[in-house]
Amino acid sequence: MAIETLIRCYFSPLQSTAQKYIYTGSADGRVYVYDSISGDLVEIFAMKPSGLTRDVRWHPFEPTIVSPDFYGKPRVWQRQDKEDKLPGTERVYDCREYS
Repeated sequence: MAIETLIRCYFSPLQSTAQKYIYTGSADGRVYVYDSISGDLVEIFAMKPSGLTRDVRWHPFEPTIVSPDFYGKPRVWQRQDKEDKLPGTERVYDCREYS
């Protein structure tokens, strides 16, 4: 399907992450974050299935990602724990969905 070929990916912000990550939407509605050096998958943002996520934006200074679904309904992902992830622990995110 042609709409699945229009999914975009970006480098994370230079100011807050030194472009350490590549992030992208996906045909399964999730947002994937990869380490730009190793290529390892470091995070998946998923809520309930909503189809295609074509575009994603990362706030330049805050730990916040916005991912509108194909129909324009935005989800705002905000990191709640301000410290770096420690081995053996999970990051905590709050996801708000807007209509």
